[in-house]
Amino acid sequence: MSMYTMNRFYPLFLLGILLLMVVCPGPASAINVVGAKYMGTVNAGDTVTHTITVSTTATDVPMDIAIDVLGFGQTADQSYSSLSPADDTSPYSARNFITLDTGSFHLNPGESKKITATIVIPKDVGDGGRYAMISLHNAPAMSGTTAYVTAISVPVMITIANSNLQKTGTISEIKASEPIIGKPLHIITSLKNTGNVLYYSTRNTVTVSDSGGNVTATASTDPSVFAIIPTNTVTYDVSLGKSLSPGTYSVKSEVSLENGALLDSATSLVEVKSPSLAPTQVTVTSGEYGSAPAPVPITTILLALGMMVVIFGTWKRKNE
Repeated sequence: MSMYTMNRFYPLFLLGILLLMVVCPGPASAINVVGAKYMGTVNAGDTVTHTITVSTTATDVPMDIAIDVLGFGQTADQSYSSLSPADDTSPYSARNFITLDTGSFHLNPGESKKITATIVIPKDVGDGGRYAMISLHNAPAMSGTTAYVTAISVPVMITIANSNLQKTGTISEIKASEPIIGKPLHIITSLKNTGNVLYYSTRNTVTVSDSGGNVTATASTDPSVFAIIPTNTVTYDVSLGKSLSPGTYSVKSEVSLENGALLDSATSLVEVKSPSLAPTQVTVTSGEYGSAPAPVPITTILLALGMMVVIFGTWKRKNE
């Protein structure tokens, strides 16, 4: 290769290397937590403690960790969430029962720290369960040109010993998903925990009958992996395994506890309409019908462009 050719190709080579440096981020940083959940039965008037151990690996970046006691929330898909003090209005909140021995600390690579949460149950606490979230989160940690933010929520689930536990629930809505050609129909049931304590492993069973009273489909969910927290309304998504012809159907929905005891049963008329056949744009999203393909990251596109630049330069050099 002549010096002239090398000089012409050198800028393209540098451009390719630069793009590779931009699109290859540094290693992610994460915190590991032992004691990531507290669940216990406690007498009124008693005090208990819970230890949370936080650690990083030797390859992680230094980080500053903040810890907060927040309310225990729950989204419609049953996932847990944290509530700010202003939004934590449930009579079953344990947020004010919990104090931490520290509100923040610095964590070096490969280091571990222990945090002690002290839980004081009032003597007049009442019946049922009490719930809160301990949130650990770091300030954005830089690794190269990339910032990483880590947040972990530690659920606190307390059952008051020797109290009157009420496991009740009410179905507030039954509806069908929008029909899609070639896709099974889904029945969505909304249930509110109207009791005073959580319950695990609930199951939703749906029976669909046509206008003549003939059962056309029966299906149920797997037991829920999340606890249903008092005062929260969550949904159950039952796939019928097939599509239904347009028409009006009677849908019976039942939600039961792990032991089979019925929480609630409700029946509703659900209209299944003909899917639109117009050639409109179809958007696939994550949710009840599966996940859409992940979008191509911009870094991947930049890497491909860089490689194209290098290849084009090589081809041009050979053909001049």
